[in-house]
Amino acid sequence: MIARTRARYQQIHERIECIERSERGDSLRAIARELHLSRGTVLRFARAINAEQLEAVRPRPIMCGAG
Repeated sequence: MIARTRARYQQIHERIECIERSERGDSLRAIARELHLSRGTVLRFARAINAEQLEAVRPRPIMCGAG
């Protein structure tokens, strides 16, 4: 999972650099389509300062009273 996160981070940031240099001009939506990811995922990766920030484990909420 860590390797996949780092690979996605690299792919997204390479494309963002292209946007900034106006080489390809892809939007975040276009990047999401190309990589088969949700726009929200691409946005989260784009906002991350580094891949390690994305690897931090976030606890899942516990559903109390479910069932």
